[in-house]
Amino acid sequence: MINKASWQKIKRITFFIRPYRGRLVILILTHLFRSGLGYAFMILPYLMLKNPTLESIKAQFLKWAPLLGGIVVLSIFMTIGYTYLSQYVGARMVYDIRRYFYDHLQFLSLRFFANRPTGEIMSRLLADVANIQGLLSSTVQAILENILRFITFAAVVFSISWKLSLIALAPFPLYLLSVFVFGRIIRVIALRLQRQLAEVSAFIQESFSGIKLIKSFVREKKRLEDFEDRTDKLAKTIVHSGMIRVYQSQINYIIQLGAMVLLLVFGYWEVQSGRMNVFQVLYYYMLLQMMTGPLLTLFQMNLQVQQTMASVDRVLEYLDEQPEITNIADPLAAGALKKGIQFRDVSFFYEDNKSVLHDINLAINKHETVALVGYSGSGKSTMISLLCRFYDPQKGRVEVDGRDLKDYDIAGWRNMTGMVDQDTFLFHTTIVENVRFGNPQASDEDVEQACRAAYLHDFVVSLPMGYQTLCGERGVKLSGGEKQRLAIARAILKDPQILILDEATSSLDSKAENIIKKAITGLLADRTSIIIAHRLSTIMQADKIVVMDMGRIVEVGTYQALLKQNGVFKKLHSEQFFQQPEPKLPDLKGERNN
Repeated sequence: MINKASWQKIKRITFFIRPYRGRLVILILTHLFRSGLGYAFMILPYLMLKNPTLESIKAQFLKWAPLLGGIVVLSIFMTIGYTYLSQYVGARMVYDIRRYFYDHLQFLSLRFFANRPTGEIMSRLLADVANIQGLLSSTVQAILENILRFITFAAVVFSISWKLSLIALAPFPLYLLSVFVFGRIIRVIALRLQRQLAEVSAFIQESFSGIKLIKSFVREKKRLEDFEDRTDKLAKTIVHSGMIRVYQSQINYIIQLGAMVLLLVFGYWEVQSGRMNVFQVLYYYMLLQMMTGPLLTLFQMNLQVQQTMASVDRVLEYLDEQPEITNIADPLAAGALKKGIQFRDVSFFYEDNKSVLHDINLAINKHETVALVGYSGSGKSTMISLLCRFYDPQKGRVEVDGRDLKDYDIAGWRNMTGMVDQDTFLFHTTIVENVRFGNPQASDEDVEQACRAAYLHDFVVSLPMGYQTLCGERGVKLSGGEKQRLAIARAILKDPQILILDEATSSLDSKAENIIKKAITGLLADRTSIIIAHRLSTIMQADKIVVMDMGRIVEVGTYQALLKQNGVFKKLHSEQFFQQPEPKLPDLKGERNN
């Protein structure tokens, strides 16, 4: 049975039914009209059998044949129209649910996605939403249809013999008891089943995303064993769920047999008393079976509803998640950067109160190039995340032109920034569309100019499909340098005021690095730039180098000034250029000013 809490959840989900209330009313009226036709179609044969002689039946048939034929034709056309309308409503509702769910997920904070595998999110967006769509459309319609069918058949059998009909409904409380007991069991099993399906989906998604790693370490057999373990548990849960259904159906079957024995006894008495003839009793039994069929179907559908409620729980769990990063009531519009950016006493932690940044104070002036360096885990990328407002600091504040970053409109602020990441993400679409992601309104000429500035154009036109070449999932068809140049072209097309380079050349060979350096040099001009650098040779002409260690800023200065100090930067420099000739300082300032 559906408890009060379940009804509250269903009430929330029925929000998606509201746009289709008019069509649903038409569906209900169609059901009612079809039920009326069904009553007429069933009661007429009973009246024809009242005098079971061949001549009488023939005469009655000729009398009622036009009406029966008209009922059949009308019922066929109504069924076709009803089916189309129900399919349309169901398809549009699943579209609305998925769109709403997808839109909600997009605005959740990065912390939400960091703590959940992609396959788990996909399972809820696809499988669980599909189950809810089934509940709102086909299941609800099936429940309504079976209720109306039951009412129609009940009206017929009660009009024939109310005594026999009461006997037929006597086992009804036993059916309700089985529904209550088995419904609670199947709800628990269904929730377990959905979780296991999500785990399998997440495992598959992760396996094929990391197929190169699996092959390079020859771990195909191990991954197969892990896959078998997960799918074996899933198979056992499916079997368990199926057996629960069988147990309930067999109990209902026993109850139904007991009711039939009673009906046979009382039916015999009705014939003996002369109130009904044998033909009428047989026809009554046939109608009774047609009446109890929808009733038993409704009991069985309770298990389906309970299983769907597990999907409702999982979807509502995500819909109840609220984004950590939101706009204030009346945010400021982000305009041109006037002064600069200031980190004031910023401290931050991700989980378990383990601090990642400690009392960070840093000024980044307009049109200044600031480099962040330090060992892995020192907090460089976290500072970028705070600057982009993917997270908010637990202590202190990030200021833009003297105002707290929280005061600005999030979308407007992020439109002012552009990032070239170490791990460039490309969509499984064409090169031109990946570049245009930086500015959807850009023309093909704008895209080409951006690619020329990123030293990518010559490579693209050498491809058979040119700019229409598919990049493959996550850019698998492109090399690391080509992906980085595409990311730079995307940033150039966006033309951001604040440029963020997150170790953009750390994984490239020297040839690719030199090309990327040229592209970056042009990109840095007249911008406020923050560079996370692993290779110190890429930041020699930075206006300011910020050295981080264990979540703290330990040194700040120019390249040459920091080399004169016996600190962390000098240590990093010695480790990186040990037994290598120190690179000659290029005149990047001159190049940027040309």
